[in-house]
Amino acid sequence: MKQRHIGVVVGVAFALLILIFSGAEWLGLRRMAQINQEMTSLVNEHWPQAQIAEQALRISNLNNRITMQVFLLKDSGEISSLLARRAENSKRITALVAQLDSQVNSAEERQLLERVKQARTRYRESYNENTRKFLEEKKPGSARRAIITVTLPLLLEYHAAWYDFIAFQGKQMDAAARHSAAEYVTTRKLVWILTVLSLILAATIAIFTTHHIVVETSRRETAENQAWQLNEELEAKVLDRTAALAKANSDLLHARDALQFQAEHDALTSLWNRSAILDCLKKELDRQKRTGEPLGVIMADVDYFKKINDTCGHLVGDTVLQQVAQRFQKAIRSYDSVGRYGGEEFLILVPGCDAQDLITAAKRLQRCVSDKPIPTRCGDVSVTVSMGAVSTGKKVCSWQDSEALLRAADSALYTAKAEGRDCVVISPVSLSSAADHC
Repeated sequence: MKQRHIGVVVGVAFALLILIFSGAEWLGLRRMAQINQEMTSLVNEHWPQAQIAEQALRISNLNNRITMQVFLLKDSGEISSLLARRAENSKRITALVAQLDSQVNSAEERQLLERVKQARTRYRESYNENTRKFLEEKKPGSARRAIITVTLPLLLEYHAAWYDFIAFQGKQMDAAARHSAAEYVTTRKLVWILTVLSLILAATIAIFTTHHIVVETSRRETAENQAWQLNEELEAKVLDRTAALAKANSDLLHARDALQFQAEHDALTSLWNRSAILDCLKKELDRQKRTGEPLGVIMADVDYFKKINDTCGHLVGDTVLQQVAQRFQKAIRSYDSVGRYGGEEFLILVPGCDAQDLITAAKRLQRCVSDKPIPTRCGDVSVTVSMGAVSTGKKVCSWQDSEALLRAADSALYTAKAEGRDCVVISPVSLSSAADHC
């Protein structure tokens, strides 16, 4: 009877032990499977939206490069082709936005997407207005200025809205990952509590149920291994998604830097473009007025450049401009500036040069171009440049503003061309400054 009682107690304890082990295994595996499914579902919901937004942003960056080409080209045929490509890309972006519009669920998501739409509408209206001004009203200068001062900030605002939308998707996935991690910790704690209880009960009946303890322990270890495996797989997925988002952010930053470079540099020569070199001139002139140090301005023009284009073709002409730009860039000092002023004209700023130093610097720059022919597909082309130069001198005079200096340099350049080209002419204004006359 006693043995029967002990047997019943042992049987009940054994049954309870099995129940605890089974409950821990079932609860742990079921909960972790649920967490994994929830995490996978959330990632699958937000990751495609982030990819669509990134694709739309890449197409928008491509359209921006096309826009820069449109406003730099003079060939109407090429401009029409570029505008057609840009319109096709715009349709693709519209389709992607519509696809996102059908997928967003939360109010915050929809608000961010509406911000993208509104920013895009403002940017497109500005772009279309400036394109009409450029092509129909034939006001390229005004259109280019408006593109830089009005449309470009709207483009940056538009891209910032995309960045916020992509960042929101990343935050949602990060929040899901943190929530899953917390749920895993809670589940593991519960499993361990149940495991400790089962071990206490197993220790009580160890003499009678050794075989069963070994079996249950093996099953428990299997459950734990499965749980750890699920956890590692989830962590690997989270790391992969995080790496992908980091790469996307890096690509966006590179795209932003490239856009900034395109806005300030000439597409053919990679020098400062007209707007940027004029900004440099204003800054240098402000510094000259503060310090009293002279500022030299050189206007350089490639001699007979139209003849090179007519004889060898525009591709050779482009090569000549690129080589001249490279030679100027190598010959100037680290604190000098050179930019493409327009066509075959270059504007060079040489701080600290009075009239005599400016003549020496200009002749050195002239020799760096003419001393060695430029190799092209049409053969070696000998190139010379005419230069008009002006120096502010050390005295700050009322006429010393950027427009006055440009007019003086341009007038000296006109004189250099009239005197036969391939020479340097210093503006009389510089000689007056050297004599301390304003």
